[in-house]
Amino acid sequence: MPIILQLTIFLLQTLIGFFIASLIGIKNKIELIGLSILIGSGVTTYAIFLAYDYLHVLINRQLVFKTLLFLSLLFGSLWAVTGKYKSIFYEKVSFRFKDFINWKKNPLGTLFIITIFLTLTLLTIGNLFWPIIDWDAIALYDFRALVISATGSFEDGIRRGYFLQYPPYTSLLHTISYLVGFTRAKLWYSFLYLAMILSFYGVVRRDRSKNQALFGSVVLMLSPVLLNGAQMAYTNLPYTIFISLGYLYILSWIKARQKSYLLVGGLLTAFSTWVRLAEPFWFFSVLLIILGVIIHRKHIVSAIFSLLAIYLLKYPWVAFVAQKQSLKIPEAIVLLPATLGGFDPLLLLVRIPEVTAFFIKNTLSIFYIYLPPLLIILFIYFTKRRWLKLAESMVFFIPLGMIFVGTLLFSVTFPEWKSIPDSAARMSMFLIPIIIYLISNSKIWGFDGKQ
Repeated sequence: MPIILQLTIFLLQTLIGFFIASLIGIKNKIELIGLSILIGSGVTTYAIFLAYDYLHVLINRQLVFKTLLFLSLLFGSLWAVTGKYKSIFYEKVSFRFKDFINWKKNPLGTLFIITIFLTLTLLTIGNLFWPIIDWDAIALYDFRALVISATGSFEDGIRRGYFLQYPPYTSLLHTISYLVGFTRAKLWYSFLYLAMILSFYGVVRRDRSKNQALFGSVVLMLSPVLLNGAQMAYTNLPYTIFISLGYLYILSWIKARQKSYLLVGGLLTAFSTWVRLAEPFWFFSVLLIILGVIIHRKHIVSAIFSLLAIYLLKYPWVAFVAQKQSLKIPEAIVLLPATLGGFDPLLLLVRIPEVTAFFIKNTLSIFYIYLPPLLIILFIYFTKRRWLKLAESMVFFIPLGMIFVGTLLFSVTFPEWKSIPDSAARMSMFLIPIIIYLISNSKIWGFDGKQ
């Protein structure tokens, strides 16, 4: 019975996300499923927290199902009134299973599909039968869920301390499972992994062939760092999914000038701050949106809406933390000027070699397998004067530079900065989908002969 309730909640969440993604204008069926999972999980957990904080109701099973019912009716009604249902019921469905699984006509694509299916199956089995054992999950993320599910409130956990350091996205997902008696909350990370692969496939498929999009999806799914993250009940994998896909959708908007991509990119970036707030990487999405408006001078209203979503979605949690502990959650974007003003620039220069060695060992090391093909592709672009394609790679190199600068500043403010190499690697993992996109989206691979 608990597993049935868990799957029912997941399907309702996905249905809510489906309504929203359809209203935004996403039409590709595979891509739509992936985005539905991501958007649905973000909207429902956010709504549960708002109901708790502003309506002062306990977080219990009744609240979960009432929230799901309310959101389903709200967005389902909008979906029906706006006529978006026509794309499902009246238009020809573009997805056909036999187009993907056909060993005689497309053995390579079939092999890719089987690889994805087996990997996801093994991951799901592991997450179902292997309990949560990682320290930060036990001490914070899952601990919060256990406290909330037992008391219906954050209050008991707040009194214990170390409870308000991160937004509660993952903790509320765990809470939902525990409230219906399902104890294997790591299953959520299998759902999120599936959503990442489906959404990533949709992004690459817009420009490249089906087999090439499957190739990129397989490479992404088999990334050791991401696979390891999918087996840990940490915030790093969800954050990686939201922020990296946010970048890619905004980049797709700049390239294709389709408003729906901008809205999805802004929404995914906004939800990344609902997972992890201290990191400044949402600011790069802001810069990309501003750049896109300058280039195209269109979709200004949608751009403003996306910017407001990115900037404002995090403030209910910020206000909640300030109210409970009289604390202001520091953001790296705000701290940067103060940090620069508090230290001698010569000290930063002296620290550069040491930080560079740390950066290469603990950050660039997770990209070693991907950097050679990327550099080859970029060299080919340079020789052919493909300046726009070279500029597209900045979506990887600028955030990578931000990580280096952030590490440098951190090294002069935190004496034990070398003691957290694993954290540095996990913080950088959001760039893995970006670099794999840049590699798999290049036409030099020539899958299916599509140029």
